[in-house]
Amino acid sequence: MKDRPKILLLDHTAVPGGAELALLRLLQHIDRERFDCRVLLFSDGPLVSLLTEAGIAVDVLALSDKVVSTSRHEAGRALFRFAELSATIRHIRLVSRFIREHGIDLVHTHSLKANIIGGLASRLAGRPCIWHLHMGLAEGYMPPRLARVFRFLTRTVPQYLIANSWHTLRSVGASGARPSWVIYPGISLEEFDHSPPTRPGDSSCATVGIVGRISSTKGQDIFLRAAAQVLRQFPTTRFQVIGSAFFNDLAYEGEIRRLTASLGLAAVVEFTGFVNDVAARLHALDVLVLASTTPEPFGQIVVEAMAAGKPVVATEAGGVPEIIVDGQTGLLVPPGNVDRMADAICQLLSQPERTAAMARLGRQRVAERFTIERTARDVEAVYAEVLR
Repeated sequence: MKDRPKILLLDHTAVPGGAELALLRLLQHIDRERFDCRVLLFSDGPLVSLLTEAGIAVDVLALSDKVVSTSRHEAGRALFRFAELSATIRHIRLVSRFIREHGIDLVHTHSLKANIIGGLASRLAGRPCIWHLHMGLAEGYMPPRLARVFRFLTRTVPQYLIANSWHTLRSVGASGARPSWVIYPGISLEEFDHSPPTRPGDSSCATVGIVGRISSTKGQDIFLRAAAQVLRQFPTTRFQVIGSAFFNDLAYEGEIRRLTASLGLAAVVEFTGFVNDVAARLHALDVLVLASTTPEPFGQIVVEAMAAGKPVVATEAGGVPEIIVDGQTGLLVPPGNVDRMADAICQLLSQPERTAAMARLGRQRVAERFTIERTARDVEAVYAEVLR
């Protein structure tokens, strides 16, 4: 393989979240005969072994734990603390040196911290940089002052922007400021090919689930209140809360467990905790619910459920309406509206023929618009354009 451009992909964390799994999937499908890709992480963790097992070169250049663990809500204050600021500046220089020493031709960053550190490091090293925006700047996502700084950097630091949805691109106000492209995070359809036939409409065995981190932004409380209403019409339905809470959300998890008991749902709601095999969990569901109260930048779990041939009820906000065609490939409801969510779930359980058709069209839409092969080809086209 001669004269392959060297691409360095950066992420600040090695904990496999949505952006990190999207990065892994992308690298598994990038044409390695065209591009020589390697990953640089700012901390060690499970993502390192996942990348290594996939045959992807990965290095760890440790950033201060204080900086890595600083949340976006704390970042504004951290910018003015000497220890964090000096550690960040030092890391920019180290990353810049890494870029030069490894002969990197193009830097592709995948998280907020990686965008800023990697973007400034690539400037220092005289190399072009692509910012991949997996998160937008929806109201409340980060402090207003930090959001203004980030919007300014978006217009000045990277040579190119990739966003995971039009919602994300619009939220950073970057459209037209830099060359940009919306590239949806793709999935492998084969991963979801072994789903057993769906059973929507059979209330004797229907299971309705919500998948994701337990957090007030994900709306598990809305899901449970809707479940209580669904049970009045379909009393044998069962419900699953799939996922676990991070440290900062443990209090919220306690709240929703108490809510489950107070609503009389303890016997019909299962809390599964964290699961590795999301596809297997989706296969066991009849309906997937996304109840997020804060707009999702994209909505990866919605795509995964559609790929598994499952009907979806989701909140109409963020990037989700770019995935679901309301009434055709799923049902959209207003965020936080318990009554509308319960009604949508009941529609799916009571109309088996319509729901089965909706599930088929959902999988077809994924095959047409949200495959990882399409994602990889689009990213390769951006690489070629920037390198030119």
